Amino acid sequence: MAAVVTTVLTAVLLGVTARYVVLTRRMLESNEAAARADFMPDINASIELTHPRKDEVAIKIKNSADPPFCILRARLLGGSVFKWSDTLGVGPPFTSEVKFGPSDGPTLKSVLLRKTGATSGVFKLVPLGRMGKEEWLKLLDYRISIAATVVIEVSDITGRISYSFTVRLNPHTGGTNIQTRYPSIFESEVV
Repeated sequence: MAAVVTTVLTAVLLGVTARYVVLTRRMLESNEAAARADFMPDINASIELTHPRKDEVAIKIKNSADPPFCILRARLLGGSVFKWSDTLGVGPPFTSEVKFGPSDGPTLKSVLLRKTGATSGVFKLVPLGRMGKEEWLKLLDYRISIAATVVIEVSDITGRISYSFTVRLNPHTGGTNIQTRYPSIFESEVV
């Protein structure tokens, strides 16, 4: 009789423990969703050529939301330099396209931005393919447009919740398009 009672009590205890595990998991997921909702980063960003140096682009980032966030890292994924036509309105607006490759933004690591805080970083433009430095700098005169993509990873101040922003510069309009991703896809974007 004692063995039957022990078996029944053990089964009840296992059922209660399993239910407790399920409820705890749901509570954890609910708390994480609430923390993500409290921390919804919102950035404004622009990418432009630097002056007087022509072989670099600068990205400016501004925190437009209430919660502060930390920029963990940023990387220029690449893009293109488009040379304008000498005669506007005749033929295509761009006469050539030269692609440039990825580079890191060493000044955009571990930067804390509070509400309305802003920062900027610089990325070196490195041409893909064989092109001498003189030829590259000659291409980068003031009659160009660029297309560039930068990925930025940010987190809340605890470092638990991280988002990534992909910022793309449109060469035709000069405007930027910003996509937010949760969880962060920085590693898959960089590869």
